[in-house]
Formats: sequence, structure tokens, C-alpha cells
Amino acid sequence: MKSARMMLTAVTFLFLLQAGVFPGQDSKIENGVIIISNPQKTVLLNGKAINVALKEDLRIGDKPEEKNDLFFDIRSACVDHEGQIIVLDWKEIKIKIFDRNGKLIRSFGKKGKGPQEWDQPQDISLTPDNHILLFDGGNLRLSVYTRNGQCLSEIPLGTLFPRSARMDNEGNILACVLTRNSTEKTFRIVKHDANLASLSVVATVRAAAGPGHNNTYPEWLLYEVYGQHEWIWAFTDKYEMTIIDGQGIIKKKIIKDYDPAKVTESDKKAFIENVKKVAGEGAREILPSLIFPLTFPPIISFKTDEKRRVYVKTYETDNRGNAFYDIFNAEGRYFCRFSHPANENLFAVRNDEAYFIVKEDEEGLPLIKRYQLVWR
Repeated sequence: MKSARMMLTAVTFLFLLQAGVFPGQDSKIENGVIIISNPQKTVLLNGKAINVALKEDLRIGDKPEEKNDLFFDIRSACVDHEGQIIVLDWKEIKIKIFDRNGKLIRSFGKKGKGPQEWDQPQDISLTPDNHILLFDGGNLRLSVYTRNGQCLSEIPLGTLFPRSARMDNEGNILACVLTRNSTEKTFRIVKHDANLASLSVVATVRAAAGPGHNNTYPEWLLYEVYGQHEWIWAFTDKYEMTIIDGQGIIKKKIIKDYDPAKVTESDKKAFIENVKKVAGEGAREILPSLIFPLTFPPIISFKTDEKRRVYVKTYETDNRGNAFYDIFNAEGRYFCRFSHPANENLFAVRNDEAYFIVKEDEEGLPLIKRYQLVWR
């Protein structure tokens, strides 16, 4: 019996190593799913602490000849494997493509309600064959464009209204769908075929709903491509990321312990001032209904890179007000973190280069920035 237990322990140990789980890390397997729990502090890799510094090497939108002209309102952006930067300007209704040196190569887009016209475009992403997938909220459709601005297809959304959409390697489209009643909200990631016929639900999360429920920092279901054939998703009210295959089967969960960041009076003031700025006169109706929680959710957003690292933006800040990003390696180990100006939002990491959208810099200009990740 003792030898049998030793054999089982050895087999489990080998399985964990093959799955990328290392000795000393809190990990287990439940129903075939690898669950990796990380502490609040970063762990060592090969006995060493890993640090990263961000060194800015590109800025688009603040050259004298570009000011007040290049960008009006950056809503979404993505980066291809060659380093070309593709930007959706929501206010100007344009997609603008830059080479890796920041030179504008081309732009296209036309406002309207007709074919190949856009009204309130919300999001862009890259398809597996390097085309551009555009979510047009005003016209309720998804469109696929080449880099030269040629429209390959337009797909009516019908009653489907996702916040974003992504295409997998088989041409299927994943979208997050929200339904609600008076007491409950249900978030689902649904896989559709190329014509938006529903194929399967790959993730479901339910949360309480009601007047003012978490309306200042609302939870959301985030998802990203992870490697070649997998996806990673997280519901922002808990520090847990789930990796699924193309069929929605859970392969791994990555969990991190954390101390919730408190919502301070200055946080409330900043939120209220932003509402006034964005809503104008409409702020009078919004402000009385705001309800602030005692603490922030653990996750704001996350992005992945080609090495299957995950970069999680949190509400935790340093003494200068910069937001902390937690970094997990391909095995799910929390091994590094950095702080970065909170008004810069990470939208891509490629080849150890991190790309950020700056809604407004010190002069009120929207920018794109790129930083080299210097590991040490």
C-alpha cells in the first residue's frame, strides 16, 4: 500500500511538471483541471527574482505637425506580428495603420448607415489571417477588412450586441453577451460560426444585479486569445483566470491572493469629475445614483503575449499614483510586476514591446506609446 501511494505521488509530481507546475508552488489538480494558486508576493524563477523596466521608444500623436490632427478619440488598437500598429479613431470614424517606426501608412473609413459605412465603431482586432475585424455598434454589425481598406464581409448582429468580438483559428467568432433581469446579470462567452449562428457557450458567469450595484466600477467578463488554440478569460470581481480550449473545456485556473485596494475620497472625487467631463449636463441625472464600493475589484484588464505571459492591470497603485501590473508566465506563476501611469492603458504586448493607449496626455492629446520591456 505504501509503495502504491509513493507511485501515485510520483506520477502526480511528474504530471504537474509536464503541465508547467513547479515544486514549492501551491497547485493541485481537480477533475483534470490544473489549479495554480499564487501568493501576494512574486515567486522566484530558477531561484532568481525577476524585474522588468519599461523604456519608451515610440510615441505617436504629439509631433508638432501631428498635434490636434492625427488622433481625435482612440477607442481601440491592435498590433500585428510585424509591429504595425492599427488604431481605431472613434470620433473621426477612421482606422489608421502605422509602421513600426510610427509612420502613417494609410487610413480608411466612412461615416454612415449604408454598406461599408460605420456608425459608432467600438472595437477592432486581428483575425488569424491578419485582416481587421471591426465591431460597429451603431450599425449593429461585424465587418472584416483587409489592410488596404477592402471590405471582405459584413455580418449583421441582429439581436446580438457584444462589447467586443474575436475570431479563432477556425474562423469562428467569440463574443461576450450580457443578459439581465431585476436580480441577476449573466455574462456568457458564446462561440458563433462565420454567420453568427450560435455554436456553443464556452463560459458563463452570474452576478447580482440591482439599483446601483457596483455601477461605479462594474464587473465584466474579459477574454483574450491564449497561444494558438486556447483562450483565457476572467471575471473582474475575483482574481482568477481560466484557460479553456477551443471547445470551452477548462484546462487550467490561475489564482492570486491579494489585498483589496480601498476606494478613497480622492478616488470618488476623480470619478465624479470624470462623469461631469464626459456627460456634461447629463451628469446631474447620473451623479445622485452613484454608489461607491468600499474596495476596488482586483482586475481592471489583462493582455497576453506570444510567450503566453499574462499582464494584469490592477487598481493597486504606488505612492505616485501609478497602477500596478502583475505578470504571470506561461505556467501561471506570478513572477514579476511593474507600475505605470494609470492613464495609459495596455492594449498589446509583442516581442517584449508593450503598447499603450493614452486617452489624454498633459496637453490633452490622445497618444499611442510603445515601450521596450527590459528584463533583469
